[in-house]
Amino acid sequence: MRNLLFLYLLFLSASVFAGGGDTLSLDTPSEGLTTSAEANEFITKGQTLFDAGKFDEALMSYQNSLIQLSPGFSNQDPSENPDKKALYANPDLSKIFEGKAKAFEAIAEREKGIETLEKALTSWELMFEVDRHLGHVGIAYDQTHFNNLVANAFSLYEKTNNPSVLLRVFRLVEKCRKIKTLEKLRDPVTKQIANVPAKLIDKLVFQKLHLDKRLKSYLSAKGTANEGEREEAYKSIRKSYQNALFDFKKKYPDFYRLQYDESVVTVGEIQNRISDKEEAVIAFYDTKDQLYIFIIAQNGFRGRRITKDFPMEDWIKQLRVDIQNYGSGDKEAACIAYRKMAYQLYQKIVEPLGALPKSVVLIPDGAVAQLPFSALLSKSVSDCNFKNYPFLLRDHQISYHYGVDLYARAAYLEHETYKSVVGISSGKDMAAIGKVMGGTVLDATNANIEREAATASLLHLSVPTQTNMQKKPWFSLQLSGNRSFSEKEIYDLNVASQMVVLSDCTLGNGTADLLSIVQGFQYAGAQSVITSLWKNDERAVRIIMNNFYTQLRNGMTKDAALQSACLALWKEKDAEICHPLNWATYMPVGDMDAVKEKNWYLYLIGIAPLVALFYFWRRTFRVDTKK
Repeated sequence: MRNLLFLYLLFLSASVFAGGGDTLSLDTPSEGLTTSAEANEFITKGQTLFDAGKFDEALMSYQNSLIQLSPGFSNQDPSENPDKKALYANPDLSKIFEGKAKAFEAIAEREKGIETLEKALTSWELMFEVDRHLGHVGIAYDQTHFNNLVANAFSLYEKTNNPSVLLRVFRLVEKCRKIKTLEKLRDPVTKQIANVPAKLIDKLVFQKLHLDKRLKSYLSAKGTANEGEREEAYKSIRKSYQNALFDFKKKYPDFYRLQYDESVVTVGEIQNRISDKEEAVIAFYDTKDQLYIFIIAQNGFRGRRITKDFPMEDWIKQLRVDIQNYGSGDKEAACIAYRKMAYQLYQKIVEPLGALPKSVVLIPDGAVAQLPFSALLSKSVSDCNFKNYPFLLRDHQISYHYGVDLYARAAYLEHETYKSVVGISSGKDMAAIGKVMGGTVLDATNANIEREAATASLLHLSVPTQTNMQKKPWFSLQLSGNRSFSEKEIYDLNVASQMVVLSDCTLGNGTADLLSIVQGFQYAGAQSVITSLWKNDERAVRIIMNNFYTQLRNGMTKDAALQSACLALWKEKDAEICHPLNWATYMPVGDMDAVKEKNWYLYLIGIAPLVALFYFWRRTFRVDTKK
């Protein structure tokens, strides 16, 4: 499970979740990159012609610049491009393919031609490949390239309604998501990515630059007397680079997966993971102006593009404020504000998706990661009787994953029976751990988190978090007094738990590193984490946790157990306890399969008949022998 790090880290970055900046920059050397004055002239001319509306002429100019920068390529037809294997790291190449893509898009709009739109998408994809090479040598590239690539691909799907095109869109989205995720993991101060040494990354950068230089030399020599010699030199460097990557992959597999591995999970693999027809995976991809949504069911796959003609980020923040405001101040005003915003967000984000099955696994992106989906309202309401509200919680089991490939790979997790349950508390009531689960509750003052995390099958932490925003956003678990357990220490844990529950860790405050502690536990080995986004009523916590663990022991999946536990509040006489302040705080992340208890008495019950049969057989055998 420790190898799941980098894909879970999608849940880290506020700029990923809230839009972020437009440039992905890396601070590593660019020595060895070359440019061409003549190619730059053609690029500038192409941009000028494009701005003047002369799209065909712009294409020709971009094609001439491409010929200048692509050794061995001389095709004047703008529809033609160098072989993908001949691409290398050069910012001008990225500009050329971007220019060609925009020119083809403009022509497609003018002529209403699907074939031309396909050529535009091909150019966007080649630009994406060049950007990947730029990332390998530490050169900055424009994040809006991703948005343009996905927008063009989805436009082609809308015009063709071809399912194979939608599959292509999905693959491109996942490739973009991997690259965006990787950059957001970089520490702004040290430039280090998690536990990968910066010097090792720099070494690979220089090897890649050397490889690109040899590639251009080899391509330039094709058809000449020097071709064989330069090909051998190129192959030698390539082998050395590939060996270095192989060694790197063994030690840092998830960094390798995001940075160098071009493969992405397929829709078919996700469908194989889906257990039945009453489950669906909903993956979001958030850009500045559009929200892309992919709905994957056992026997179906569809996509939607929602134009963000509403302030989505502000609405989501406001919904959270309205929910939490109910705990203080004017309750009626907070109720009115909440029910209005909860229904508006449902209409904009959920309703366009059509009918959804009972179990929903969300793969969030952007501000959507901060949205408590379970608290959305599927109908408009005009009162404050929360027991009658049409919450999504009532109809759906909602859980989260932070990568569709993580969801698909969860099918291969081993679900061993749990052996021990440990709760660590800073004074909060944790009766359910002892009474329901038969576990041990330790005081946070003296608890050894390292030891318990390495041995407990289920680990429940009821300790608050502390946030320090002075230098770098970070979180820590506040154990007692001045004693804390930092984010870095969480990363360094060896967690053997099927599930970690953080019942008093109010993590979702909208800052950078949104759920840093959550991803930290998953990096350390936890198969799933259930966390709380804000503080709720202590009575509600007791009711929910008692019912949650009861249902868990009865064999329910984690998401179903949490839904059932929250709905238990509806049995209380106090209608106010049904307000989402008291239950929408919980966010189940990761593998939701049921946990299993090792019940020795079941083994004894199963063995007893066999023992009895053996006993009667032996008696019968002895009687027959005596005769």
